[in-house]
Amino acid sequence: MPLILAPLVSIWLAAAALALKLLPPAVYPTPNGTPTLLNAFLGTAGKWQVLAFTIMILLLSMLIYYPFVNSSCNREISKEAARLV
Repeated sequence: MPLILAPLVSIWLAAAALALKLLPPAVYPTPNGTPTLLNAFLGTAGKWQVLAFTIMILLLSMLIYYPFVNSSCNREISKEAARLV
C-alpha cells in the first residue's frame, strides 16, 4: 500500500506546486547518479525552495510508510514471542 500511496502523494504535491508556480521547473539536466535530494536542486540552478520541498516530500513519505513498517515490526515481534513461549 505505501509503495503506491507515497509516490502518488509526492507527484500530486509536486504537480500542484508547479501549477501554482510555487516552485520553478527544472531547466538544467543533471548527471546520472546525482543523489535524489540534489537532483531537483541542481536542475533548478540551486533554488533553495526546491531543496526544502524535496526534503518535505521525503519526510511526508516517511510518515506514510511509518504505520506500515511499525505494524509489520509489531507482527514479527508477536510471532517471535509466541514462538518462544
